[in-house]
Amino acid sequence: MNGKNILVIGGTGFIGFNFIKEALNKGLIVTNISIKSKIHAQHKNLSHFNCDLLDKTNLSKILENKTFHYVINFGNYIDHTDFLLGGDNILKTQVDGLINILSNLNRADLIKFINIGSSDEYGNNGSPQNEKMNLKPFSPYSLGKTIVSEFLELLYASEQLPTLTLRPFLVYGPYQKSNRFLPHVISSCLKNKSFDCSAGTQIRDFCFVGDFIDAIFISLDKEEVNGKTVNVASGIPVTIKEITLKIVDIIGKGKPKFGKIEMRNDENMSLYADISFAKNILSWQPKTDIDTGLSKTINFYKNI
Repeated sequence: MNGKNILVIGGTGFIGFNFIKEALNKGLIVTNISIKSKIHAQHKNLSHFNCDLLDKTNLSKILENKTFHYVINFGNYIDHTDFLLGGDNILKTQVDGLINILSNLNRADLIKFINIGSSDEYGNNGSPQNEKMNLKPFSPYSLGKTIVSEFLELLYASEQLPTLTLRPFLVYGPYQKSNRFLPHVISSCLKNKSFDCSAGTQIRDFCFVGDFIDAIFISLDKEEVNGKTVNVASGIPVTIKEITLKIVDIIGKGKPKFGKIEMRNDENMSLYADISFAKNILSWQPKTDIDTGLSKTINFYKNI
């Protein structure tokens, strides 16, 4: 793996940022394409390009005459905007963006194309969610994720493109944006603020970012995962209220006001993963329990 070329799509996002840090530590030569300005420190093995994936001309210039051993697609920020309110562009960016990447990608030395899916593809399926379930996307964002994962399965079957979709549940950890659930709770508690919450009865599955990145690296050279979709999560259900109170307990302050925010009408009240397939096919399992992961995450936000 050391010295091989890797193309990262969306490496300025939370998971992508953490992934690039580790990729550079492992000696990979990284090219990152993102619509946002670069946020990584300069590194001899890192090249960054600002590009909208819908901009075919610019994307073609960036990828021209380049060969990559691995491609990781982290693109598309979580956004469940309705179709007529902007969701049409979210859907278009995911699907057409992928087509533009594949149309300009030199596949000669490609070992793996890893797509990062979403637990939202399961919609209101009952828990624990497993990879054999029929997908039930409920927004343009989750529909786009579903189309992309199924399209890549098709390309593996028809053209032997070495694809894999890793389907994360709720990934958390250092560098996550402050407007996401856990950073918001942590920040509020560190300031000993009162903050509104839902009743917190939703059951969720939180996976530490370091564990998720481990799964990516394990997957890179495993041929047996080609054409597959694999859940990556803790596999342990926890309610939103429980994890909020854990944060309050670790920090020793904070004033959550449960029941002040209404539930979404389409919200799946129980979303946690069956990770037996990941354990079997990847020989992977999470190493970081929720208390350790939360402590690491809280310490990060204390020091920024």
